[in-house]
Amino acid sequence: MIAILSRHPRARTLLLAACGLFAAGGPAFGATGHLAGPAWRLVLVDGCHEGVRPERIAADGSAWRGVAAVDGPPTTHTAATADVVGWGRCPPWPLGPMVLLADGGVIAGRIAAADAAAVVVVSPTLGRLTLPAASVRGLRVGTAVGPAPPRVAMGGDGSLLRLANGDRLLGRRLAWHDDAVAVETRFGVATIPLDVLRAVDLADGAQPAARGPAARPSPWLALADGTRIAIDELRPDAAGDDGIDRSRIVLRGGGPGARVTARCATEAIVAVAVDGGRTTVLAALEPVDAEAAHVFGATWPVTSGCTVAGDWPDLRGDTSFTSLGLHAPARVRYRLPRPAARFEATVGIDGSAGPGQGSVVVKVEIAAGAGGRREVFASPVLRGGDPPLAIRAELGAAEEIELVVEPAAAGAVLDRTLWLDPRVIHR
Repeated sequence: MIAILSRHPRARTLLLAACGLFAAGGPAFGATGHLAGPAWRLVLVDGCHEGVRPERIAADGSAWRGVAAVDGPPTTHTAATADVVGWGRCPPWPLGPMVLLADGGVIAGRIAAADAAAVVVVSPTLGRLTLPAASVRGLRVGTAVGPAPPRVAMGGDGSLLRLANGDRLLGRRLAWHDDAVAVETRFGVATIPLDVLRAVDLADGAQPAARGPAARPSPWLALADGTRIAIDELRPDAAGDDGIDRSRIVLRGGGPGARVTARCATEAIVAVAVDGGRTTVLAALEPVDAEAAHVFGATWPVTSGCTVAGDWPDLRGDTSFTSLGLHAPARVRYRLPRPAARFEATVGIDGSAGPGQGSVVVKVEIAAGAGGRREVFASPVLRGGDPPLAIRAELGAAEEIELVVEPAAAGAVLDRTLWLDPRVIHR
């Protein structure tokens, strides 16, 4: 069974049709003044709840509070964290400076100080955080420079600074100030004003860390400022004197014996996703086989966390927690940690192609035991500028899954596909 659910730009929640069957316990939102739609929908493996927001998320379970009804008290829903697929809608990427984390996360904010042991990050939403140095891989002043580090190394093991005029500077022992960063180079110490700095790739974080399949449910949060962070725990926090409801967040990856805690306004939390449990995101898996395109003598890589050109993953306003970039013709095959029942993703040709440029057909093939390999999904022709295609394919009990991108015309020119939150759901 194959379902093409929608080609609307915001159609990334894939269980809408199931909500009428599985939203028992909650009132009908929308008609009675409740907030409804993907931004308020909790998607579970076997159903969903409308009009809720997260109250508590931890390894042992989660609680979700309903939007207060005009005719009664708010409802509360509980769910095993392992059964949560996602909630809400991912925001646009941060407009201002952002700190890149080794696990693929992003914090909207700037680096205030750094040494070999720790990096101090100042975030308008999360406050001042002291993170282990190994968990931070770089800084971007804005989205003009993508999240991927440069493909061509400059040599040595220093940090790489990229400037507004296109210059690159390699150095060590960066000292951060309010309006500049000082870097020691082989020619001496250079002081770079922040207004001419575009990106920094730190010496110990040149590549995003391989995540690997989550051994236990691993929740991720997205905030309205574009932040995306992996967490161990989310709980209600005491309201301040201003009366604003706040949440307490324990970030994951603080290091042995370390707990990095942050607080933010509860309303700043706009999306949740869970990796592990009954959901596995493909970006966390190492492909067992990949055939990439050779175009004009160059090989396009399979990218994770960025487009094939290294830009921020975005499909006409849709963003995500994870992503894969594939340039046609391409095939990438993953062996799943256990049999999977269905596949979900949103796919399209990324914005670098331009309206009408590029044309592909995307397919999903599986292998399951003695059943052999078979195709479970094939798209119509996708072209640059088309709305993203939200897909859901039933897999039965697939042990392997292969994503396929085939050129539809024009000899694979600008056939740059982007897959947002590709994941499989286990029974």
